[in-house]
Amino acid sequence: MSINVYIALSLWLPISIWCVSTLGSVRGCAAAIVGGFLFLPPVSLPLIDGAPPLDRDGVVALSALLALLIASPASLVRYRFHPLDLLPLIGAVIWSATNLLNGIGAAQAMLDFWWYVMFAGIPYYIGRTVLQGSAGLRSLAVAIVGGTIIAIPLIVYEARFSPILNYQIYGFTTGNAMERFRMDGWRPRLFQPAGLGLAVWLAASAVIAWSLYFGATGVRILRLKSSHAAWACLIAGLLSRGAGAISLMVMGLLTLLLVQKAQVRKLVLAVPLICCIYLGTALVESSVPVRPTLLSASTAIFGEDRGASLETRFRNEEILVQRAMQKPLWGWGGWGDYRVAYDLAYDAGFGTILTDGFWVIVLGKRGLLGLAATWGWFLIPGVLAILQALRIGMARSGFIVVLGISMFGWIYALDLLFNAFPSIVQALVAGALASFVHAASRVPKGGARPKPRTAIRGTRPKSGSSGPVAMPAGAVAD
Repeated sequence: MSINVYIALSLWLPISIWCVSTLGSVRGCAAAIVGGFLFLPPVSLPLIDGAPPLDRDGVVALSALLALLIASPASLVRYRFHPLDLLPLIGAVIWSATNLLNGIGAAQAMLDFWWYVMFAGIPYYIGRTVLQGSAGLRSLAVAIVGGTIIAIPLIVYEARFSPILNYQIYGFTTGNAMERFRMDGWRPRLFQPAGLGLAVWLAASAVIAWSLYFGATGVRILRLKSSHAAWACLIAGLLSRGAGAISLMVMGLLTLLLVQKAQVRKLVLAVPLICCIYLGTALVESSVPVRPTLLSASTAIFGEDRGASLETRFRNEEILVQRAMQKPLWGWGGWGDYRVAYDLAYDAGFGTILTDGFWVIVLGKRGLLGLAATWGWFLIPGVLAILQALRIGMARSGFIVVLGISMFGWIYALDLLFNAFPSIVQALVAGALASFVHAASRVPKGGARPKPRTAIRGTRPKSGSSGPVAMPAGAVAD
């Protein structure tokens, strides 16, 4: 590990301050968080005994918060409570309480609480207070796509020469050698723990890029037309060589096309429903053939190797769920007690039990309550945002952008059923969607299509003119 690691982490606060000062609070904090996630090294450096480690999520979250306090403190006092805000708060409490209930101790409870606040609490709060209304969603979408566009030359480089940039710049490697070569080519990794982590990011950002192309007419991303940015992100998603991520990207793009061409809006809620069905059938015995269907589709599309890999994950999950259900509500706590003992794994036909899916890790450590709270803020803000957009009759162009941001959170939620690469940007997206829900809830039904046109900018119709009273400025206007 080179000194560049410490230089990059220490410079991120002044970079974040510069972003907020130059670009404004909305675009600046979005750019700072997205940029930190994409380009800072994936490290966790111990400082002193008992203190939280210095890691990427903590540096990015605290830098963004301090930058707003220094450069734009007024943007942090716009907060108004919404019941959705309880989900990350409950998650943080459960993350700590499970350790105390299992006798692991207060020190570990505080460390886990710190991690959850850095990963979810601060980014969610920034999304709720700063990224307000549809304007905040659009700025966040542009930041996500813009970060991906900047990374595309590096992705092409690693796809050609192998995933070596993290070693060349920061002096250490991530992931393992087995995952580097996939689908007859190198799988890029950039500065993520593994190539699969980058793959799901590229899949989710490609869906957002196409939602901007379909819905945000005239938007330019780093001086590129939205159409050019959308195609570039799609190609980058294919270069990720992640079978699961590419499948999720295709699903997201087909969903956008259904809304764009067929104007089928309510069916988009089937995406989070798929996640709920998978979790439900994995937790209890069910006759719904979810896993066999996924296994057959994977084998037919991607070949026997990928099908065998997915089957191994399913078999591991079954054993881990049995272990987790011994302490169903609170789980086993933050240490490794949720894992299956070697003799039980051997009896099941394994040398060891792999814990691939983030959901089964959360279930084992934090129980059903922790799983519900965490997947709650993964899924529910997007669902409520879509329902509110439908209720107020949001125009198709604006609705597609809301759908694109919602799909970002849903794609990550689906990927975390099989992998364990969560992103701090998920919480920023959830907070922004919750802010949209809060703003839209104050708009009367059908109020997103005011006439005359001047009402969209938050003005009132002139005296004697027809048309409804305008929405709150910047709330949910297209």
